[in-house]
Amino acid sequence: MAFTNPVYGDNFADPQVVAVDGSYYAFATNGPLGNVQTLKSADLVSWDQVGDALPELPAWTSPGMVWAPEVAVHAADRFVMYYTTSDTASGRQAIGVAVASDPKGPYVDKSSRPLICEAGQGGSIDASPFQDPSGQRWLYWTYAVGHARCATPAGPCTKSGDPVLTSSADAAGPGHNMVLQIADRWWFVYHAWDPALVGTDPHGRTMWLSELTWSGHTPYVQPPLKNNPVTPW
Repeated sequence: MAFTNPVYGDNFADPQVVAVDGSYYAFATNGPLGNVQTLKSADLVSWDQVGDALPELPAWTSPGMVWAPEVAVHAADRFVMYYTTSDTASGRQAIGVAVASDPKGPYVDKSSRPLICEAGQGGSIDASPFQDPSGQRWLYWTYAVGHARCATPAGPCTKSGDPVLTSSADAAGPGHNMVLQIADRWWFVYHAWDPALVGTDPHGRTMWLSELTWSGHTPYVQPPLKNNPVTPW
């Protein structure tokens, strides 16, 4: 056994991780640590609580309604966070954006309205930033744990078939993943339930790691394993 899942055993839904100066910072949906729960690690396995990366919210939303934060590293002193929250005016979920000079925050959103709010389509959730090889930045929103190959960042995309991550005997409902490359290896970071405690809080959805490998362009994700035989270092 190399490490034990979950790597963070308290409520930490919709996790995303960025690597900055030899450390890893994890961000998650609102919970015991605040609007945007934040952790720090040197190895992806042992995590320390940092606190709330987004302690102040803009006037167009309400406290206690911040989900699925994701951070894009733009420069050594510029970190941009996209997050889902409730737009008071429309009553729909929307995407906001906040900026910080330090990866752990505090992030500040000075906007007077959401960055994205497709109220007529039921709202907008789960933003995910992406930078292509040319340096062009893209923002996607909504999600599923599947796999598709795309001709360009804007599509068209073709799904590969079955989901790449599903429940196991150790974890139920794994979801909201992100992919992290460490040297020449790839890892899925995601949340999952204890199969005996689905829907409960605490501990809620905890943070897990699984290795991602490739056969050509086809991804294979290690199923959720409590006792994982491989390490991310």
